[in-house]
Parts: sequence; structure tokens; C-alpha cells
Amino acid sequence: MSQFISRFNKWTSVGSTVPDGHAKVNNFNNYDDLTDAEYLIIGTLTPCSGRNEKCYSEGYFYCSKGNWMYEFIDYAFKGDGNVDLETAKREFRKKWGDPANIKEILHKRHIAFLDVVGEAIVHIDDPSDDAIVPFVLDKDNFLKQKEKIECLINNHRVVANSKNAAEGFKAIMGDKKQIPVIPQRIRRHFTDFTTKDTYASKDDLRKGWDNFFNRKGYWKNK
Repeated sequence: MSQFISRFNKWTSVGSTVPDGHAKVNNFNNYDDLTDAEYLIIGTLTPCSGRNEKCYSEGYFYCSKGNWMYEFIDYAFKGDGNVDLETAKREFRKKWGDPANIKEILHKRHIAFLDVVGEAIVHIDDPSDDAIVPFVLDKDNFLKQKEKIECLINNHRVVANSKNAAEGFKAIMGDKKQIPVIPQRIRRHFTDFTTKDTYASKDDLRKGWDNFFNRKGYWKNK
């Protein structure tokens, strides 16, 4: 059992007490997005990069300033005729509110996002999964969509963006529901999803996501 999931097992509710410097948050999951989805990307919980970020209150998946997810998706769908996600993200960050343009592009590309954490109390200055304590998994809602999710798994169209997300997914869907991991962040050491001392460049990750969306295979942990 991962350290992340062992922390989840301590909680059945996050409670109502919110310490100073923390926030009580929910995910942005919209299970209606699965209706026409051909690709499903599993995360833990949308992070916040600091007190000036609005990702928790008015944001959306992968809209923090240093997140490369949309650039990787744009690379995989280059030339599809849509406005790119990175452009939509920059415009969204100017005013926040409703990420309608981002949602429209994702819908056209048949991409859905789901986070495994349903509700949490997090430290607002720490974007890491270590800041997500306490938290509860979004298990009931996931299981209501079990048939659709399993269909996507069987077609090799589900991927996690971190080891923690993959472990959370397995805790919800059952031990046999293991999915591959392709990170969306560039770090010197990917100690949160594979062996230490592993390095992945931006080009490595771009190719990994391109492989996933274009059915060329999955990310291979080195």
C-alpha cells in the first residue's frame, strides 16, 4: 500500500475544522464528461501554487501556471484544427471564472479528467500531494460510472498522471484495476511514481503523452 493511500485510510470525513493557511476543497469532476470520452486522465486533486492562485475556487484541471499537461495534449493533437489548450489556459488565467473554452476543446478531443480525491483539507501554499490531508476518495461517484470506466480501461484509454493517482484509482476500482502512469510535471527525480534517480525530460513526457493519445504504446518507466 502506498503512503498516499495509507493516509486516506485514516479518514471517513475531512470534518469541518480548517486550520489557518489551509482550505477545504472539492474536485472539479464532472461525470457527464465521460459520456463521449475516448480518453480518461486520472489525477489526485487540482493543486494550488500559492495564495495568489485561484485553482481551488475559480479554477479548473491543470490550470496552474507551471503545469505542462495542456502543452503535452496540444502536441499529441497538433493540426486538429482546434484552438490549442495552452492558449485557452492563458486566456482563462486572465479572468478565471468559467473555463468554457478549455472544456469545449477537451470535448472535441473526447478527453475527460477525473481526480480520485473527492474532498480534502489542503495547505494553500503547498501544491504537492503531501498537502492533501485529510482527504476522502470520490469512490461512490467513480463506481456509478464503473461500466464506462472499465470500457475505457479495456481499450487502453485510461492513464494516471502520477503514482499516487494510480494508487487512488486502484483503491476505488479494485486491486486488479491497474493503469499506466505518465507524469505531467517535469522534475529531476520522479520519486513519487517510479524509482529514485529517474529523470524525464520535457521531450520524454511529450512523447509519452503522444504515445498514449495516438495508441503507440504507453510510458515506459526507465
